[in-house]
Amino acid sequence: VRVGGTARSFTKDVRDTIERRMKELAHGLATSFGGTAEVIFNREGIPVVNDVRFTERAIRAAESLVRAKNVYGNMPQIMAAEDFAEMLERKPGALMFIGNGNQSGELHSPTYNFNDDALIFGVGFWVSLVQQELHHDLRVSAL
Repeated sequence: VRVGGTARSFTKDVRDTIERRMKELAHGLATSFGGTAEVIFNREGIPVVNDVRFTERAIRAAESLVRAKNVYGNMPQIMAAEDFAEMLERKPGALMFIGNGNQSGELHSPTYNFNDDALIFGVGFWVSLVQQELHHDLRVSAL
């Protein structure tokens, strides 16, 4: 019998626990029926963990562009897989979502239609962030 699936978690500790328990359960069940089990647990993808300082800076840049009432800074954790997590594991940073006001359908659905008018907000965010950080660097170097 071959069984497969996926397991996601927000922390490495929970993923370690899931892997350990899956192995314990598989071996325990197989042994109780006189069989054996082989468990192959592939770790593909890690959770995105934003750095608090960089997240605050990114939120500040977004708020300077579209006002605080239009920035949702307390997004709940989601189980989306994102390879940007690999970068955040090596260097601190923040993954930000920029909404596009699109009512056509969910992202990755066949009815989704990207709103090209939203591109200016993405560009504006990066310009705002760069200006903010350059200004910050100038203040720090002047000290």
